[in-house]
Amino acid sequence: MLSIKIKTGITALFMITAAVLSSQTYAQMAGKNVILVHGLQPAQLMRDTVTEAEVSSDGQNYWSDFWGQYADDRLDWSSKSRLDADTAQRLTTK
Repeated sequence: MLSIKIKTGITALFMITAAVLSSQTYAQMAGKNVILVHGLQPAQLMRDTVTEAEVSSDGQNYWSDFWGQYADDRLDWSSKSRLDADTAQRLTTK
């Protein structure tokens, strides 16, 4: 009996969350800009060099399924640069 109530509650929570997210027509959520920062791209680590165009394309592809439609901007940098510790420098120029 308790597990049915828990399952029902969880289902209701997911449905409410989906409804709220799907009703958002503007990039801002709760009055805040949405800035996407893509995750580590392991394929970039395997390449000798990574161009800015590849980094931008990888970032676009990473977010294209859902969150891209809600974003005001994206912060893209190569996974190689994360290992080289120049991410902070790139972030300040954005």
